[in-house]
Amino acid sequence: MSWLSSVVRGVRTAPPLLIIALLFTLVVHNLIPILYRDGWQFSMFLNGHDKPVALLTASILALVFYPFRHYAWIESLLRWLAAHPVRVAVFLGLSLAFASYFIYQKWPVTMDEYSPWFQAHVFAGGSLVGQYPLDTLNYLFEKSYHSNFFVINWETGKVASVYWPGFALLLTPFAFADVAWLCNPVLVALSVITLHRLAIRLGFSPDQQGWIILLAVASPAFTLNGMSFYSMPAHLLLNSMFALCLVKPTSRRFFVAGLIGGFALCLHNPLPHLAFALPWLLWYAFYGEERLKRIALLLAGYLPFSLLLGLGWILLTRDVKSVSHMQPLLDAAPVAAAQTKPFLASLAGYFQFFTLPDARILNMRIGGFFKLWLWAVPLLVILAIVAIRRTETIYLRLLAASAVSVFLAYFFIPFSQGHGWGYRYFHPAWFTLPFLAVVALRDRELGEAFSARLAVCALASLLLITPVRAWQMGTFVSGHVAQFPLAKEHRTNAECELVFHNLGGFYGIDMVENKPALKACQLIFISRGYERDMEFAERLAPGGHTVARDAYGWIYRYPAANKPE
Repeated sequence: MSWLSSVVRGVRTAPPLLIIALLFTLVVHNLIPILYRDGWQFSMFLNGHDKPVALLTASILALVFYPFRHYAWIESLLRWLAAHPVRVAVFLGLSLAFASYFIYQKWPVTMDEYSPWFQAHVFAGGSLVGQYPLDTLNYLFEKSYHSNFFVINWETGKVASVYWPGFALLLTPFAFADVAWLCNPVLVALSVITLHRLAIRLGFSPDQQGWIILLAVASPAFTLNGMSFYSMPAHLLLNSMFALCLVKPTSRRFFVAGLIGGFALCLHNPLPHLAFALPWLLWYAFYGEERLKRIALLLAGYLPFSLLLGLGWILLTRDVKSVSHMQPLLDAAPVAAAQTKPFLASLAGYFQFFTLPDARILNMRIGGFFKLWLWAVPLLVILAIVAIRRTETIYLRLLAASAVSVFLAYFFIPFSQGHGWGYRYFHPAWFTLPFLAVVALRDRELGEAFSARLAVCALASLLLITPVRAWQMGTFVSGHVAQFPLAKEHRTNAECELVFHNLGGFYGIDMVENKPALKACQLIFISRGYERDMEFAERLAPGGHTVARDAYGWIYRYPAANKPE
């Protein structure tokens, strides 16, 4: 019965942080169905995915009440991780590439993923905007829905992503090689190396460097976003590179930090990087020596990409949207007068989303914090919170300030994030959590026993929680792509097909995704009624016939020689 006495002793001597973490996890499990009952995506994922994982997390926390005493293996593991960050990064990147291909099925599941994916393929084709025949637009886009993700000119056929183009540019070489699904695995792998370099520059010991890597790769929020098409891994990588340049900076690093920050600003919208960078910019602008020189170098670095990709994209999308509507004004008045109002309106449009916090926003941010808690290694978030007031150097304080800044910024944004893996809105600053947790571990009151418990939590997260999360993601993606008309007979190489989706099912409208040019052998359209669809199909690709018709729509198959030009 020695094990039982050990358990009893472990419960009696358990650190308060462990008890608080277990109780809070149980509270989260019970609060989710009470606070989130509206049936929207955000609530659906909290109840369907996060609530069950809360029980698994609580079980792991209960397990580590046992007083683990064997510390040698932990030290060996940490030092191996610190000595081989590239090996860890390569293995993680290959694993995520496999997962992206087979679990995520190479499919940009949501419009937030599809929009930059689409734009990347536009760039890969050598254009800045997509161009469609006018009679196809009504079959490709639902105005009330897709206008949230695309700038569409219904009179010229021009289409561009509504998001700034930085992430699409990162995707472009992968899209050109037809391996867009490989981009985020590469970015996550690079993030591992960057975090290791940042730990070295911060003066962390080899054991502490190992902790940074272990806590990151064992957290599904950090790893599994890498098999999606979201821009979150890019935000995390660029923000960590930005911080790396500004820790013990030189003049050259200030300028490079500005370049990285300027590109990060334009990844998809400026808020994620702006909220992260604000504490660093304020510090270097108002404290320390050579303030003017430092801020000048930073601003000089920010300008190129901010002007080219940020301002340039505002101007481009304004022209895409307004060229046909503006033509009568351009003919009747000086160009400058006609252009000023739309440009200012475009700039003002980026401020319309800000609002004061209310009960609804507070509810969504509480849910976001629940996600942050449950998509990380158990104990990681609570350690990071404890460490915020214990940071010893200005650089660690700035990392903590960036985490707080990003978290608070979205209290002024009225969106829930909808779909997403983990708390998407915090992901640009997620990498700060392992660094802050390591600071907390320096507290002698926690002792070696707490480090052993955290190591067990990390391994349990890696071996149990991460596979469960991957299974949840795979199950959702498989169920989503199954909402598709199916033909009994396989398409031959001599045939192509038009799929008309009636938008049935869960977010069936997200099934309508195509590359910019209508040259693929399978094109997916919005059904506008069978007879109208048939007339459109015969006009677009003559010589075909209906091969399937079910609850999700129907399929028109035609000779490959008749593909649309």
